[in-house]
Amino acid sequence: MKAAIIGTRYAGKTTLFQLLTHASSHAGQVMFSGVGEWILRDPAVEDLQRLMGSARTGFPALEVYDFEGFGKMWNEEKAGLVFSHLQGFDLLIHLINGVTQDPVEDFETVDLRMILTDLDSAERIRKRITKEIQAGKRDAKLGDLLDRCIETLESNRPLSSLSFRPSERKQLKGFGFVTLLPRLWVLNVEEGGRYASFVQMLKERGLLGLEFNVALETELLDMDPSEQGEIRQAYGFEEDPWKKVLPLVKQTLQLMTFYTANEREARAWLVHEGATAIDAAATIHKDLAEGFIKAEIVAFEDLLAAGSWKEARDKGKVRIVGKDHPIADRDVILIRFRG
Repeated sequence: MKAAIIGTRYAGKTTLFQLLTHASSHAGQVMFSGVGEWILRDPAVEDLQRLMGSARTGFPALEVYDFEGFGKMWNEEKAGLVFSHLQGFDLLIHLINGVTQDPVEDFETVDLRMILTDLDSAERIRKRITKEIQAGKRDAKLGDLLDRCIETLESNRPLSSLSFRPSERKQLKGFGFVTLLPRLWVLNVEEGGRYASFVQMLKERGLLGLEFNVALETELLDMDPSEQGEIRQAYGFEEDPWKKVLPLVKQTLQLMTFYTANEREARAWLVHEGATAIDAAATIHKDLAEGFIKAEIVAFEDLLAAGSWKEARDKGKVRIVGKDHPIADRDVILIRFRG
């Protein structure tokens, strides 16, 4: 999966990028100043490693890009270039400057640029679709749908503010509109700042995110966890923001976690909500899906309480299921398959 960090020129995107990925490599593309891997650490994996005696751990990761299209590279006349560079992304991480700028103004600056980007593309797509409708290659209802999108964008509202039927959303997904991409906000805050009303505004718009002192977290990166907590409290920050990150990413992208664990490796995996046992098998490796026989499943908390897979099985906590069985968030799964 791919994520782009977006924001205004001085929001601190590059610092956040380096904090998430520990990378400073250049992507080699005009709109990107860096690309790296963000490992989504999950404390449950260490618990499973201790329980199962696993030799190593594994975590899911996002490919993260430091995107300059709404910052220093922004040019309304080149909105089409911004649009094309964001095709294929799964998530936008919107860093909001609450340190040197009014966060409302900073947020709305990027929001408007996203809207203008989509409006430019929607108008060009509508012209093309009109010709295809006239030639009998497209349904006229698609034209009506695009007109509704253009009207919304012209009123400075993102497409995410509209309600779509599943069939309409599927049609629009193929066009790659930026304001329909899942967006997670990160508000860069400072000590003593007052952000409650702004955060409430974001929540009322249905956006998920967290407050994050980018400069402080950069300083804490290499410190002992016990020292990190003390320093955060000294600066007036009670919570560890990293504990919120994985749940927010999962909620924004509608994902679930499942785990696998044996003597070789304890690992977390991500799948979309509603996934089945065969989907989990395919996520691990296609051979497991092709040779699938059955799956043994136990809830993470039940396995941890039991102390071992055998004890969990003896207590009736392990279920044997077929390929179409829906899995739940934080299930631990053992796939049986024909090798």
